[in-house]
Amino acid sequence: MQRCNECGSLDLGKMCAERTGECLWACYECGSLWRDGEDLVGPASGDTNTYVPPPGGAALTEFVNVPIPPHERLYYPRALRAMADLVSVGYYGSVMLGMPADEAIDLLGDGEAPSEGEHWVPQEGPLRVRVGAGEVAEIDIAPPGGPLPLPGGLRPGADLSLINISLAEEAITGAQGSFEKNGRVLESVRMDFWTPETAGELDFIRYRMIRARVRRVG
Repeated sequence: MQRCNECGSLDLGKMCAERTGECLWACYECGSLWRDGEDLVGPASGDTNTYVPPPGGAALTEFVNVPIPPHERLYYPRALRAMADLVSVGYYGSVMLGMPADEAIDLLGDGEAPSEGEHWVPQEGPLRVRVGAGEVAEIDIAPPGGPLPLPGGLRPGADLSLINISLAEEAITGAQGSFEKNGRVLESVRMDFWTPETAGELDFIRYRMIRARVRRVG
């Protein structure tokens, strides 16, 4: 399950052509197309009305929808719960703001990282935490699209790329928080937010969240 970044619907699915092995991501709502491997955050490279196959490539009629496994239908409600937990109390997956730095380092598979001083664990990746004063002070998430791969053998995290601006607003409001938006809707938007327990920034390109940074208040 993916969110179409042209129309915002959750009807973006994969279809493949057996003869050539090609695959496309197609929005069943607006007809936008991305070739497999293209950045789904970026603009569509075509649409179903004007699609022209590459030399030797499959015609659009040769592509067959790839069935959505039952467990993928849970991605959306799981993303909603994860977003609510993240902005209300700073919890995502197995990490939480305020948890001991040693525990976070062990969980994220970076056992050689020092527990003292201020630094990021791990240094790079779609999920990082900033530890300081012996605890987790900040969570930084960069949703790649799909379940978030986590280090240390942890279960993949919820797909926050399914969260759009209105869903983020609902989560913040539900946590008795407030927010300010900067940028241009349907291009890029940064949302600064505050709740009784957390504060941070959420970044969006069109309809998809591309980054979330959350810190404790105070």
